[in-house]
Amino acid sequence: MAEFYAPWCGHCKRLTPEYTKLAEMVANDPMMSNFVQVVKADCDKHRSIGETFSVTGFPTLKILSRGIGIDESDSAFDYSGPRDAESMFNKLKSFVEQDKLVGRHEDMDKLAQDFMASEDKEAFLEKAKPETEKHIEGELYYLMMEKIVKKGDEYVEKEIGRIGRIIQKGSITRTKFADMVLKGNVLEAFVVATE
Repeated sequence: MAEFYAPWCGHCKRLTPEYTKLAEMVANDPMMSNFVQVVKADCDKHRSIGETFSVTGFPTLKILSRGIGIDESDSAFDYSGPRDAESMFNKLKSFVEQDKLVGRHEDMDKLAQDFMASEDKEAFLEKAKPETEKHIEGELYYLMMEKIVKKGDEYVEKEIGRIGRIIQKGSITRTKFADMVLKGNVLEAFVVATE
């Protein structure tokens, strides 16, 4: 989320405590901190940024789907909901939760859990191949199963952590970002639930 503001604007000054609280809430949430950045742009000092994003009043809040800046000005959209930290956080969280379902399939998620519970993962992998071929999402699930057989069950958590760190850095292309989110989402299906 990006706030476009002017330092002299009274509405901007009133938003500051809530926007600061939002940033703290995001930073303290393990899931959100991997996917959401809370940023500000002073449009008095950097008028061209405000112009690029079609800012006509202050403060303007916009949601950038990838958070990469000016390259995203065409796809950014206004946030027009309540401006308290909790409401903004909940809206952002709903977007992240929707994104976490991309690439997932209920049948494949069940197969992933059965695979993780299996004593003989190599044998399970052979039997799973026809099932994964029934679903467009199945190819990635099968690939993850192959990796787990090769690298061990710990691969799941290690790879989820690695993907989170790469996404957090933010210095990857849109395509690579989309691939990483998709892979991370599917890997989540392999996380063994603890009682």
